[in-house]
Amino acid sequence: MRIVALCLITFWVYLTSCTHEEPIDKTEMTSENIAAMIDNKPVYLTDIDKSTKQELFDELYRIYIIRKTAINETFKEFMLISESKKSGKSKEEFIKYYYKQRINDSSLNNFSNKLNNPVVEYKRTLKYFDINSKKGKELVLEGFKKYLLEKLIDSLKAVYKPKILIEPPLPPEINLNKIPTHYRGNLDSKVTFLEVTDMECDKCREFYPLYKKLYQKYHQKVRFGFIHFSSYVTLCALSTECAAKQNKFWEMHDDIMNLPKLPDTTDVFLIAKKLNINMELFNKNFYDSETTNKIEYNFKLLKYCGLFGTPTILINGKPIFNSSSQVEIENIINKELGK
Repeated sequence: MRIVALCLITFWVYLTSCTHEEPIDKTEMTSENIAAMIDNKPVYLTDIDKSTKQELFDELYRIYIIRKTAINETFKEFMLISESKKSGKSKEEFIKYYYKQRINDSSLNNFSNKLNNPVVEYKRTLKYFDINSKKGKELVLEGFKKYLLEKLIDSLKAVYKPKILIEPPLPPEINLNKIPTHYRGNLDSKVTFLEVTDMECDKCREFYPLYKKLYQKYHQKVRFGFIHFSSYVTLCALSTECAAKQNKFWEMHDDIMNLPKLPDTTDVFLIAKKLNINMELFNKNFYDSETTNKIEYNFKLLKYCGLFGTPTILINGKPIFNSSSQVEIENIINKELGK
């Protein structure tokens, strides 16, 4: 635990301090900053932290979320116990009475009408039940109770005014200036939405509709960028980079991402032809090792910057922890826009 704490504290200092381009003078390093030895030469913790800054940030953010969840549960428990004491009941009796006052056939039907049919039981595997079946009605009742309890907690917050004082960790600034990036949207915007992704990654393709929706909503106010990242040069990366040489990157990108399945070579050549791309030049670039080498070199630069997973979304150089959360992404975009 002491070693873990030291790593987190060291990384926190690194995140919240000014960074410098000059190399660190290793002669000033103390033994506490040495993480390992090889051939009697030290491996410094600072260097390790730099190479894994994204992973460390993710872990710090998970710790923050765990703490925040625990704090909210503490708030909830405190408020429910305080209110139950006022009515001379135990917490369980107070909640049961609260439900009794609000759950009847009419209120339950109104709630049920707002739900999709079938309803889902969330266990190790999802199970679906008709909303009018016995199990379906049980799930509706459970959901209604949860809904009512959340409303109660929200109303109590206005009375008790709980306040969370812990702050989330500062995300690392990731400098990707040396890596070729494809941009669209408002190219003069002070806000840049950057997507680092693998077009053949299942999660990247799953989240594509979200990023497409964000582009449609903010393209007049935000600059949108795209960088390929993968463990190898994929067909999608190769074909879009070849299209980019003829200023058709985004057209090729969108057509590929809108396909119901991953393309093969025939598919990408058909798309290129449909986009009126010079096929002779496209074919030459497609099979030129120089194109592949440039993409591979960009992957190495990304790893050096500390990136390790896809999709990674950065707003003005700061990574978003939950790259699938439209709410979180939009909150940060609007904050950067000064809203």
